Amino acid sequence: MPLLNRRDTVQLLLLLLVVPFQFWLSHEFQQPRPVLKSVMEFMDGCQNFLRLHTRSCWENVITLAEYVTGLSRQGDKLADESPAKEVLEFRSLQNNMFASSTVPRYVRSSNIHFRIGDVVMHKYKQLRGVIVGWDYKAQAPPEYLKELYKTKDADQPNYLIAIDTRDRLNPQFTYTPDENLELLTNVHVIHPNLDEYFEFYDGSRYIPRPWLQAIYPKD
Repeated sequence: MPLLNRRDTVQLLLLLLVVPFQFWLSHEFQQPRPVLKSVMEFMDGCQNFLRLHTRSCWENVITLAEYVTGLSRQGDKLADESPAKEVLEFRSLQNNMFASSTVPRYVRSSNIHFRIGDVVMHKYKQLRGVIVGWDYKAQAPPEYLKELYKTKDADQPNYLIAIDTRDRLNPQFTYTPDENLELLTNVHVIHPNLDEYFEFYDGSRYIPRPWLQAIYPKD
């Protein structure tokens, strides 16, 4: 049996103290009033909680050991799997809209001014972000395009951007035309999903992971 740590020791002591405290209360008050009854019920709840929680500590240790053992048994299977596969499957579920297509972009035309990993600023909304994907022209539902392209060229490249959480508190992405963006330098972006797309930040841009670079080989 593993040795008790400090937390487990405190829990055990509290569990042992609950019983004599209940005995003392029942001895002092032969006819408990409603308040005393509530106190007794509360103490019973504490006792049950501590008993369950202490037991769960050891159960968690056993569960973790079983999990690790299971992983070792599945080592050969996991070695053949790639984390990129899950990301690619997720992107393919987006019906190829909003730069979610996994078809490689082997051609870069002169009107594509930005690359994946570039840090950019939305000129009108003043939002910083990192480009995580792009389309040769907008790929989005008709109602989205109608609202977005009231005064813009609908055939220009569009970019999927992970927005800096300092500009939008909740982690968000935006999909916007080329003409709305300007390049930023020496700007580090904060977004919880960046590790899924990029290896690291080199001081000027984010370096894509191999699965993302395979989709944009010319970037």
